[in-house]
Parts: sequence; C-alpha cells; structure tokens
Amino acid sequence: MKGEKIKSIRIEKGYTLADLAAKTGYTASYLSQIERNLKNPSLEALRKISDGLHTPIITFLIDENEKYIPAETHESDAFERYALLRGTSRRKMIVPEIGAEYQFITPIPRNSLNKPRMLGFYNELKPQAWVSEKLVTHEPEESIIVIDGLVEVYVDDKVFTLVKGDSFYIAGNVPHNIKNPTDTKAIIVAYQSPAMY
Repeated sequence: MKGEKIKSIRIEKGYTLADLAAKTGYTASYLSQIERNLKNPSLEALRKISDGLHTPIITFLIDENEKYIPAETHESDAFERYALLRGTSRRKMIVPEIGAEYQFITPIPRNSLNKPRMLGFYNELKPQAWVSEKLVTHEPEESIIVIDGLVEVYVDDKVFTLVKGDSFYIAGNVPHNIKNPTDTKAIIVAYQSPAMY
C-alpha cells in the first residue's frame, strides 16, 4: 500500500525513479522494489522518501484500510468552524517498525482544502517503547501532556521525566524523542502547529 502511494505521488510530482534516487541516496532499483511493495521501507527510508517528494511522512503512515467515519462538521464548513471526532472512529497512523500507533484527535483532510493549522495525536505508549526510532526534528512546535503513566522526554542531550498531568513544550526544529521507560503503558496527547500534512 505504501509503495503505490509513493509511486503515485512521485509520478504526480513529475519525478523519475532516478530523480528520487538522487534526492534520497537510495538506488532506483531499491525504490522500485518499495513502489511495487516487494520491500518494506524502514521509517528512516520513509523519512528520506517523504523529504525527497516534499510530502509529509504522515501521508505514508495513515492506515487507509481502517474503517473511517469523517468528522462531523457544520454544514459545508469542513473544519472551518468545528469538527467532532468520535473516539471510536479516529484516523490512525501506524509505525510498525517501533510498534507505535497514533490516533488523530484533530481532523485529517482528504484534500488540500481547509486544512486545520494544528495537528493533535493521542498515543498509548507500550512499556519500554519510544515515540520514534531516533531523535526527530520537525518545523512545527510541539506540546505534549501526560494523561497517564510516566514518560521521558529527550531533548538535545537532556532527559526530562514527566508524570501524569505534566506538560512539555518543544520549539520547532529541536531534536527530541519520548520514551516510556516503565513496565506499564503511558498515554500522552501531543499537538503540533503548524500542522504537517
């Protein structure tokens, strides 16, 4: 599924496999295998591909097979005034490499019109799990709050321990990661602004 989406976006942007290979550092042959779903790209490879295609990585991680019920909106305003997302029908982003599953708590547009300016995630972190496989850097600012459990926030070379009720702000372009170092699950809610789609 990811492969077909990568190929579709590559062609839509007018890139050849050789163009994308030059942008990512991977061979055209390897990229072709990904596009034909013969190889499953690592999260790092997916990041390089999304950067090369100037497309947010979220595009490749949303679970398109899930049953999705659109947000309830006011008339035709489509997220301009409000949107109600039921807990039972949130869109999901799955990162199998690290066993992470994110549930979106803000609307995810299916087209380029009326995109919300913030992006919210609900994340249940399994014991000993990380939010990402390495420190991540992104342009949006991010704020998290611990809903349950304990997490460690890694920023640059510092580690901060947060417990239920604690929140943490991270400026844009600051390397960071979050870990659940315990033997029980932790729940966090995170918001990014501006949203990366």
